[in-house]
Parts: sequence; structure tokens; C-alpha cells
Amino acid sequence: MFISYAQNFEDVLLNRVFKYKTRGFYIDVGALHPTFDSVTKAFYDRGWSGINIEPIKENCNIFHQERPRDINLNIALSNSEGNLEFFEVVGQPGNSTLNKEIAYEIAKEKDLAVSQYTVAVKTLASICKEYVNQKIDFLKIDVEGLEENVIVSGNWEIFRPTVLVIETTQPNTNIRCKNNIPQILIDKGYKHVFFDGINDYYIAVESEDLAKHFAYPVNILDFYVNYRFVEQQKQINELNRILNSTNNSIPMIQTTNLQSVQSENINLLKPTILIDGVFFQNYQTGIARVWRSLLEQWANTDFANHIIVLDRANTAPKINGISYRTISPYHYNNAEADKQMLQEICEQEAAELFISTYYTTPIETPSVFMAYDMIPELLGGNLNEPMWREKHHGIQHALAYISISENTAKDIHKCFPDIPLESITVAHCGVDPLFSPASEDEIKTFKYKYGIHKPYFLLVGTGPGYKNGLLFFQAFSKLASNQGFDIICTGIGGKLAPEFRAYTSGNVVHLLQLSDEELALAYSGAVALVYPSKYEGFGMPVLEAIACGCPVITCPNASIPEVIGEAAIYVNDNDVEALVNALCEVQKPNIRKTLITAGLAQSKKFSWTKMAETVSKALIGTTLLSLNLKETNLIIFPDWSQPEDELGLELQQVIQSLANHPENEKITLLINTSNIDTEEATMFISSIAMNLLMEEDLDISDSINISLITELGNMQWESLLPHIYGRIVLKNEDSIALAKLSVEKLQSYQIDSLVNKNMP
Repeated sequence: MFISYAQNFEDVLLNRVFKYKTRGFYIDVGALHPTFDSVTKAFYDRGWSGINIEPIKENCNIFHQERPRDINLNIALSNSEGNLEFFEVVGQPGNSTLNKEIAYEIAKEKDLAVSQYTVAVKTLASICKEYVNQKIDFLKIDVEGLEENVIVSGNWEIFRPTVLVIETTQPNTNIRCKNNIPQILIDKGYKHVFFDGINDYYIAVESEDLAKHFAYPVNILDFYVNYRFVEQQKQINELNRILNSTNNSIPMIQTTNLQSVQSENINLLKPTILIDGVFFQNYQTGIARVWRSLLEQWANTDFANHIIVLDRANTAPKINGISYRTISPYHYNNAEADKQMLQEICEQEAAELFISTYYTTPIETPSVFMAYDMIPELLGGNLNEPMWREKHHGIQHALAYISISENTAKDIHKCFPDIPLESITVAHCGVDPLFSPASEDEIKTFKYKYGIHKPYFLLVGTGPGYKNGLLFFQAFSKLASNQGFDIICTGIGGKLAPEFRAYTSGNVVHLLQLSDEELALAYSGAVALVYPSKYEGFGMPVLEAIACGCPVITCPNASIPEVIGEAAIYVNDNDVEALVNALCEVQKPNIRKTLITAGLAQSKKFSWTKMAETVSKALIGTTLLSLNLKETNLIIFPDWSQPEDELGLELQQVIQSLANHPENEKITLLINTSNIDTEEATMFISSIAMNLLMEEDLDISDSINISLITELGNMQWESLLPHIYGRIVLKNEDSIALAKLSVEKLQSYQIDSLVNKNMP
């Protein structure tokens, strides 16, 4: 259930748009108060942050106290900078303004006084330039008739909030002010989507698909409750508690069942996972494609609510729906300072997990290592180079591992035997839909553009070294019909290596830098992709090629057979004659047809959607490793508000029974502590353990494992529930926690029934 704080339920409408976004950014111009009638309070409580502009000093001081994550500025905004007279309506600060006439008119009408003083004034553009380094999700402007001045002061080309909420009516009326706001915002690329009687709502045209959320007014199906009702209910509940503790015979006051209302407000804040986008800083090659594709997939899922991309010097691709935090660039000669910086950011963001796109680590926060290949380890690289040194540090620091192929997972285990092979999650890369067979006309246009007049063989990133490009050029020079073919090389720079050039006399070699769209055309029109690599962590080009209906000649090395299956002609990576024969074979119509058909079918096994789901589940699952799950995991939901003696006896019975179970070494008892301080719960359980040791001579540290569960996010619960054997029913249970979670599928047990039960 969404708790609304805004005066006219503006936050309810905004919650439709941002319902599952747990990390966002807002700007509130004319913020007034951090709680009362606040449009941003509900989002701040969810984990958002932003900028609050409030010219009344006393109110701004309250923001400093209650909103430590926010940037709170005791200024006003207008269309020019400097100092202006501000008119505070004493007793009704919400009508205070830079407009003298409006302030005195309201004061006169309500028989109030006006306090006049000077305030600093800045423009919206200058505030954004100084403080904003991420996407602005919504901007709210309420400055009592001077909203237009604020709007014209913005830099709408650079800073583009997704949603605008602008008070556009005369104070205390539903009458719209006459101004140029609609035309200004249309010219700036915004679309009007709703008027709630006080505010007009606009959507940036690049996000106009969100307009559907404003098709109807706030209604009961928005499942919200006004915070004033919640506060009243808390007071009633507290009175009930006092009365009940004084005399158990006094009947409880009958109230609305707020527990059932609040049960739908599942906490989506946890866990926070930081992704260091460091690879984007220096390269836009295959790994960048992997992470860009993952972020694009996650942007449309709940998982986006759990991640923050650390954007190194604004080099990461900006994807709508993904949260970013700009940080300084990375340098290998400053790795230790970078680790310290990352740790500080992890602590500031309360991150539970860290994953890097390329070998960076914090100091303490648990991390997951993403493995692309083990080339330097297996092919004789200098492991003392800073890059590989940091790679090994990342492997040793990691709590869990993800590999882009089964072969790479095996190589990790080979190089680091202490890492069990079964503990490595394999997440195969995908292939973008744009890599699909092109039409004949599209291929002709591509060839005409680059002056390609003959059939051609294609090489993608096949340079010297382990990429083994020399094998192709040696074989091509021996091909009897080689004068009838051109060669296209892409991804190897603008100059052909001299050792390659020696084998291409009389042939045209096109060295091209192609966009993804053009690369798909190049695949589609090629006689074959020739990819004689000696080692691949995955082999993205072979997958892209077969998805475009391009025959492939390659070597059965490393992960390549895992990716391409039977949809290729294989040759050994040192067999020139075999490659000559393959270059001839691939020209035969029946061979080509077989390869193309098999390749198109094989490519459908790989998708970025599947990879994104696998990686996100692995990351969420890693945040649960601290629970030390075992073969049998049981969960209890104590009501910690109950008297300590009564609750303590019940928990002691549960713990004692499980500790004496014949298979206790296979058991983990999960104890929900979402409504109690973790330290208090730890001390409570420790006192029970001490009682058992003193009274029963039972040392539970030698038997079952006990793990405390604090607040878990929805995705964490979904990941955890399949591993829970059942729920032990208590007399004193936390009904609110039970109502929040999908525990109805869990088998319920009375503690007596588990004492002698054989559990798997």
C-alpha cells in the first residue's frame, strides 16, 4: 500500500510511473516541508534522493534534519540570478512568493501578516549544472504564480526530467493562470498529459509511452492511504498497547485493519547492487556490447530498481530506466586509491553487492567476478601486468563467479582449483535482433557504398596472435580462384599487418570500421566468416554471423563449438590445407544451405533476455549467501513486540528441538527480524543460546546454523523461497511480516512434528 503525503495526491500519480523504481532523483522547487504535503516524501522513504529548493530558512533547516541524503538549498529560483525580495505569508508559508502582489492579496484575504526579506536567487539551469549528475525522474514546481520564470531558466536540452508537475492555478483556486508555459514546454519537447485541478503534468516526448499512467484520476485502485490516517492509526495502536499492558482485561479499541492495508507495501529497496561501468571508459568492444545489452534488458524489469551503474567520467551508455552515479575515471597506477573510493561509494549507497565490468573491486563489500576468458593465464601472458594483477585480485576477492561460457568456467577452475566448477554460474551471451539476414537490395547497397565488386570472405577482429589471422591469409593465397574474391577485415584497425599483406598480392582487402547495422549487412553478404581463433571466451562474431545466415569456417577451440554447434566447417588451427579445402567447400550451394539452416536454428538458442535473467538471478542469489543455507532450511516469524519471557520460551523450544534433531548439521533456522533492531535480536538469540548451554548443557554452535533475516527485497524473497523447506508456526507470530510475503506456498509445521521427522 502506497502512503501518500502530497496535498493533492500528486505522489500517487507519480507512483504509477515510478512504482518499481527504488532509486530515483527528483527536484522540488518550492518544497516547503519534508513531510507535510510533500510530493517527494514517499519517494525519499523508498530510497530516492534529490534537490529541495526552499527559500524559508526555518523550513530549509527542517529539510537538513530530516533529509540528510538530499541536497537542500535555502534559495529561490527565477529567470535571473542575484538577490530578490521574498514575501513570506506568516501563518500560511505555502503561499509565500517572490511576487509581492500575490503575497499581500492572500494575506489580506486571510487577515495575515507578510514578512519581507532578501533571498538568494539562482536559475534552474545553474542548479542542475552544479548538482545534477544523473537522470532527473521528476521535477515539481510550486512557486505561487512565478512558475514560468523558473521554467524559462532551465537548460532543457541537457537536463530533461521525465515528468514535470507544475502548479498552474491561481492560489487557492482551480482557475488556471494565464501564461506561456504550455507553448514553452511544447517547444522544449514536452507533452501535456493531465490536469489534476491544481497542477499540470507533462511528459518528455522521448518517454511519452508513460502518458498512459495519466489517463484517469487518482482512484481507489491506486491502493494508497493518506499519511494522516496512518499517523492516527499509530496513535490508536500505541494507546491500545498501553491499555493492554496495563490491564489485559480491557478490550482492544476496534480500528480499521491497517495491518492488511500495509501488507501490500513490499519493500523493494533491497538489495542495492553497484555495477562499475569501467570498461566503457576505455573500450567499446565485445564486453561493452555485453554490458550495454544487459542494461537494456534490465531497464524493463524490476531488477533495474536494485542496480546503480557507476559511470566513469560519463562514458557509460545512458539507458532510460537505469540509475547512474558519475565517478572519477580509472587508472591502473592508482588502483589502491580506487578501491578505497569504491568502498566509500558502496557504504554511501548501502550496497550489498558489487560487480565490475572489468576487474575493479572495493575493499570489503562482497563482489561477484564476471569472467570473459582466461587468455593471459592459458596463453602465456605477463601476469605481472597491472591489468592482470587486478584481475587476479578480483577473482580472489569475489564471493561468487559468473562466466559467459561453460568453457571459460572450466578454465577458471583449472587456473584456480579452489573455485568449485559447480559454483560458477554460466550465462551465455545473446545476439541482438538486428543481426538477421538482410535482403539482396540491402546487401547491394552496402557493397556499392564500400566499392566491393566481388564475392568476399569476411574476417572480424581476426588479427595476429591467438586470433590466428595468418592461417586464413596463407590458405587464401593457395586458393586457385582467389582472384575472384575480395577480403573484408573489420575490427583490426586501419592497417593490414605486413605478414598478412604478403599473401594478398593482386587482391583487394577492404579495411572497414562498421556500425552494428553495417556489420549485419557484411555478414549477410559474405561467402563466409572465417574465424580461425585459437581461443575464445565466447565467440560473439560466430554467433552474430550465423544469426545473419552467414556460413562460418572456424576452429574447434575453447568455447567456439559450445556456441556454434554443428553449424560450421571446422579446421584445425594450424592446418592450412584443411582451410583451403573449407574455402572451396563453403562455395557449394548444398553445403551453404545446410550451414545457413543449421546456423539460424542454433542462433535462436541465445538471447540477451536469457542472459540478463541468469545474471540478475545469480546476483540476487549471491546477496543471500550470508544466510548459510543448508539442505534443510526452516523459517520462523517471531512477533518481537511480545513479552520477552513468553517469546523467549517459545524460541528456546524451537532452537532446542532443532539442535537435538538427529540431522541437525543439515539444518539452518532462518529467523525473521524485519521489525526489530538486528543487534537486539542477536542479543536475544545469544541469551537463549546461553540458557541452553547453562540449563541443558547444549551448545547450539556445534549443531544447527541460525541466520537472522532483516528486510529483504521482493526479488530476494523470490530467490530464497524455493530453498525453504517449511515454516515453523509460532504462537507469537508477526502477522504483518507474514502478510507481506508469499509464504502461503510453504509447508507449515508445528515444532513437535519436526522433532523426529526425517528431513532431506
